[in-house]
Formats: sequence, C-alpha cells, structure tokens
Amino acid sequence: GVSSAIDAKNWQDEHDLGNIYVTWGGYAYGGKKYGVTAPEQFKKRLSRLDLTVKNEDTREYDMLDSDDFYSFHGGMIAAVKAFKGALPHSYSGDSSDPARVKMKSVAEETKHIFRSRILNPKWIESMQRHGYKGAGDLSRTVDFVFGWDATAEVMEDWMYGELAKKYALDPAMQDWMKKVNPWALQNIAERLLEAVERVDTAMTRIRDAGKVRSRERIAVLAALNLAFDIADREAADLAAERAQPAGHAHTIGSTSQPSDASTDDQRLQALVRRLDDALGEDGRL
Repeated sequence: GVSSAIDAKNWQDEHDLGNIYVTWGGYAYGGKKYGVTAPEQFKKRLSRLDLTVKNEDTREYDMLDSDDFYSFHGGMIAAVKAFKGALPHSYSGDSSDPARVKMKSVAEETKHIFRSRILNPKWIESMQRHGYKGAGDLSRTVDFVFGWDATAEVMEDWMYGELAKKYALDPAMQDWMKKVNPWALQNIAERLLEAVERVDTAMTRIRDAGKVRSRERIAVLAALNLAFDIADREAADLAAERAQPAGHAHTIGSTSQPSDASTDDQRLQALVRRLDDALGEDGRL
C-alpha cells in the first residue's frame, strides 16, 4: 500500500502514508478473532511506539534492494510520526554473522549502503553489463531511495547530490541509458525532480512560518532543477525520436534550444532570481 502510493505520487505527507499503512495492516488476531479490522486500536498502538527495529540475516540483499522494506518498516516509521507527532528511533539489525551481530540506525544503514553499493563504481558497472534490465534496476534503486526518504527521512543533501551526479548527470551514464533504456533515465530525472519539489514545498512552509532556510540546501535545489530540466528534455527528445515512423529524420535536441554553457548559466541565474524573490530580502543567495 505505502509503496504503491509513493510510486504513484498519490500522497502529500506522513499522515497520508500513516493512514495507508493502517488501512493495509490494521487487523487484529487472537483468541477467536482472525483478521478483525481494528484501525483505531492500531493507531493507538503506533502512537505509543518509541522504537522500531527490522533485522536482516543476510547481506545478499539490503533495505534499498526492494520497495517491500520501506513499505513495511518505513511505513511503520511514517505512521508513528503521523499518529505520535515525532519520528521513532529506528534501527536495522544485521545478524548475517551470528557471532558478530550489528545494529545501526536506519539513517546510518542507508549511508552504509550508499557508500558500499549504490555509489560504488564497480557495482554500477556490473549493472551496466545487463543493458536494458540493468538500467531499469538502477532506475528502481532511485525509487527505493526516495521511498525511504519519504517514509523515514533518511536522506541528506550530499546523498541526493551524489546520486544525481552518478545516475543522471554523468555524460557517460546518460549516453549509455539513452542507448539501452531512455525511459530509465526519464524516471530517474522525474523521481529526483519530485524530491526537489517536495523539499522546496516543505521549505516554503518553513519560510512562511518565519523560520530560517538553509542557503546551501537552496543552492542544491537550484542546481538540481537546472540539471534535471536538461536531462528530462533530452530523454523526452530521444523518446520522440524513437516514436517517429521509419524514414522520418529527427535529431536529439532539435525540438529545443541548444544547451551550451551560456544558455545553462542564464537558466541558473533565472532560477536564482526566482528563489531570491521567494526568499525575500533577508535570504538572498
């Protein structure tokens, strides 16, 4: 339920995700009761939770390998925040070696997986050997990362920045994806743009409440907006080219203005001006 809503962009905040989690999991068992609907009791229990834990007994896969992980564990975390008003302490256990059981916070485990696998050039190269399927799996990895951030708020700016650089903005990666699976590139750009949009909306609410906004965070948003505007446009052009009937010539980028350094700089300056207008006099970049 939670992962389906996030994939479909059919949610606004943790309250939506919490209610979905309760709708799909709010059933009571015991005695002569088997699967009795008990959403209010479930909400009450969730509102009293201080800590969540999910253990993994193998390193063959991890919590960023599938949407099941953030749908169930992440969904519980989001539900606790929705009904309690604060995130619980959340941990990921590793008992792959029973003699050396480890415990990390969900945020720490996310960083560990990022550094050891998701940003690891060797792992990325191994995925590229699988062509269309490999590109699709890289694209889904971005979805899983976003899902964990939506439910448990585990992502930091540097993680989104590195993900964007390696998966969407690297010229070699772009060329490869355009050849084997342009829709994967389009999905990556679309999901990262959604992350930018949601963070920007939340930060606008913070500004409207009279609180300080991080200039570095705004700079990241501006850069990502510019970069993904370019990547998204190129992916759309490639899809249009492939849709052309045989014999019709089409050149990538021909439907839009050339994207040289001067044009991109103008776009960046325009984005900065728009952000300045939104921030007001006390928050100029």
